[in-house]
Amino acid sequence: MRLVRAAMLPAASCALLAGSTVIGHAQSIVVRSTGPSANSHPKGQRLQQGAIVTLRNGDIITILDKAGTRVLRGPGTFRLDGVVVRDNGVAARLSRSLGDPAALRSTLRAGAVRGLGNAGTASAALPETIWLADVDAGGNVCMPKGGRLFLWRHATVAGRSGSIGTTDDRVKLNVQWPAQSWGTAWPIGALPLADGATYRFTDQGPVSKTVEFKIVALDPTVLPTDAAGLGAVLLDSGCTAQFDWLSSSLERLGR
Repeated sequence: MRLVRAAMLPAASCALLAGSTVIGHAQSIVVRSTGPSANSHPKGQRLQQGAIVTLRNGDIITILDKAGTRVLRGPGTFRLDGVVVRDNGVAARLSRSLGDPAALRSTLRAGAVRGLGNAGTASAALPETIWLADVDAGGNVCMPKGGRLFLWRHATVAGRSGSIGTTDDRVKLNVQWPAQSWGTAWPIGALPLADGATYRFTDQGPVSKTVEFKIVALDPTVLPTDAAGLGAVLLDSGCTAQFDWLSSSLERLGR
């Protein structure tokens, strides 16, 4: 089927420019924080280059900087000096736009199976690209203009099926995940992706659940490939699930 490229509208351009502008000033972004100082450092907080972070006993803060993730543990005082010595290209790899759906399906399936712990838990699996729509969550979904998008489900041992389509049900297509697979290609030939458009996923399992996705198309020619820049764009575009995937994958793959 012919690949239909998503239109790039001004709103998405503004979202990307906002993300790029912010990261010009923000050295790090808080991913998560626990402990006595957690309220002072909420998820998404931007920390400027040279900022000093003072932590108390029991504080643990994970931040995203240009090279990946960094964990600060209290008690202690830390200066975010911008010195990057950990860059291993993981963020750039996670942000690549994959054009071969068959290859990615294989990668997602193999990666998910390798990631399973003894208990076969969903949290053990992480995607190897951030351009996915979480069918268990919905919300804003970022993707590079003209790229591909994949439907991601949380791990289960059994197969799963559902339908994806327009919110007015004019187009409604079946999608399936084989057993022990996490990702399946968005049927872009029959359901083109348009910037700003909303799509609906309905689970056909025992418990019927419906979520909606709003597409935010990003200009791939100016999309940051450093971890903090990419994270800022995702947050500013409201693509929080993808920001969480980026952070979690960097923590696991960047070690």
